[in-house]
Amino acid sequence: MKWPIAISVLPDIWVDAWNAEHYRLDARLDGQSQQPDALWSLQGGLEELDGGGYILPIQPGLARLNPLGTVAGSHGGGFPMVDAWSRYAGLAIGHVDPRHQAVSMPVSTDATGITTIEIHGDVGRALTAGEILAPPVTCTLLHSGDFFDPVALLARRRQEPPAPAETLFAPVWETAGCDPGITPEHILSTLPALHDLGIGWVFFQSSADAVHRRPVFRLPRISLW
Repeated sequence: MKWPIAISVLPDIWVDAWNAEHYRLDARLDGQSQQPDALWSLQGGLEELDGGGYILPIQPGLARLNPLGTVAGSHGGGFPMVDAWSRYAGLAIGHVDPRHQAVSMPVSTDATGITTIEIHGDVGRALTAGEILAPPVTCTLLHSGDFFDPVALLARRRQEPPAPAETLFAPVWETAGCDPGITPEHILSTLPALHDLGIGWVFFQSSADAVHRRPVFRLPRISLW
């Protein structure tokens, strides 16, 4: 799932954090287990310098943050999934965003044996009007057996290259090679015609600086769409 949130109202909105894929797990719901915490877990984040282990039984009082970042300033790693399963069923959550995301995947068990898992991201700042809060693309995987199938599925999904943006194949009009006497006004007056021709990218550059050794103007690439 992906749930970008566009902030479009005033005043600015303060955001502490976001949570996704929040689940409360009771092993008894599989129809066979006798205890709510009769679960094993795969916990992909690193909690301490020694890692603390990745495959752990769910026990009363368990509380693990599972950060996907650095620990003690320099140590870090892990992989973006947590999974909890009984003998009969399992549920895994993770994120499939190709970008690094400094999120955490907390796993905890309360006094009644109910286990909570989720994906959490800290924000801690105000979002201005028009700004977009876009957490990573996350997923939930229901499965039987242990963690091997969901890990394999997540690995295949993260190895798939994203679809290229259509704008990458759009025509580009460049000003390089224009007459040395050209001015920004000349180029700006051309933009409506470029728009009518369906040329969506314009790159402002002049070869005059290389040929005539004279100051020239340089403007960034812009989009007309």
